[in-house]
Amino acid sequence: MQSKRHAPGKKPRLPNGHLERLNHLSDSLVGGINHLTHMMPWIDNNRRLISWWDMNKFGASVFMTASAMLMRAIRHVEDHQHEGLHHLNAEVPYGTFTEIAGLLESIGCHISAGGLRRVQSDLENGSVLSIVLAARLCEIGEAMQDEMKSHLFFWVPAERAKFHDQTGETLLGEECLKRFPNADLGKEAERAMRCYAFGEWTACGFHMVRIGDAGVKAFAAAIKYPKSNSSWGQIYDEFKKQRDLPRPNRPPHWAGDKEQFLESMADMLCAIKPYRDETAHFKKVYDDKEAEHMVSSIPAFMRQLASQIDEEGNWV
Repeated sequence: MQSKRHAPGKKPRLPNGHLERLNHLSDSLVGGINHLTHMMPWIDNNRRLISWWDMNKFGASVFMTASAMLMRAIRHVEDHQHEGLHHLNAEVPYGTFTEIAGLLESIGCHISAGGLRRVQSDLENGSVLSIVLAARLCEIGEAMQDEMKSHLFFWVPAERAKFHDQTGETLLGEECLKRFPNADLGKEAERAMRCYAFGEWTACGFHMVRIGDAGVKAFAAAIKYPKSNSSWGQIYDEFKKQRDLPRPNRPPHWAGDKEQFLESMADMLCAIKPYRDETAHFKKVYDDKEAEHMVSSIPAFMRQLASQIDEEGNWV
């Protein structure tokens, strides 16, 4: 597209606003050089943590090259603000904007890359006045910054990051997962630990209670308590009711060494039973210490339970 020429004797100048935008853009590009590179590790690792090291690697080469080339073109525009851009190819090689566009596309800046390709096309079809190109480069440079700002990252402290990828088997044990195949406890545990890593303490507690609920229902079935949807406290009360019976009058599942096991499980249930109702009925917002206790106590309850009882309450 051929730009209109100004009348003879009149030399177009860049408005002060454009010069300020160009200078600001140049400073911003220089400041961003140490923060990006050609790889976007979060694209290939969706929903996974990206290390500080990998983020720093996403910072130097490609963005630095694209920024330097764009700044060189911007400075050329400033130096030739009274002319058409017929000198551009001598100081800024032919195809420069196409090359910058390719670099920007490799780091996900597709909108600004498209703008540069249109600039290149216009230059190939005829000269463009500096005042026009200056405005377009400002818009493209600002669009590039906007595109990069649209990618957000959440920082996780090192002491909690290790929990993000913890598996359900690591937390609950292989035996527990095998004894509770229908509850999908492994996925629930992984969700709990991701919430723990992100500092979402109440959400972590919610997932932990769901894990514990599978175990408490199995415990209720093991002591032949029919109300499986009862609160953990009611199930614990049923246990105490059976325990307080004279030994000859107790149900058969109290026979032999099962009594000691049931006593042990009831002690653990007593420690965790307040969590269920508080979580289910919005009575509680948990802090880090309470979440830490749940991450420790509920998996311990499940591992111990699974050593002798499956998810249907059968003794194994």
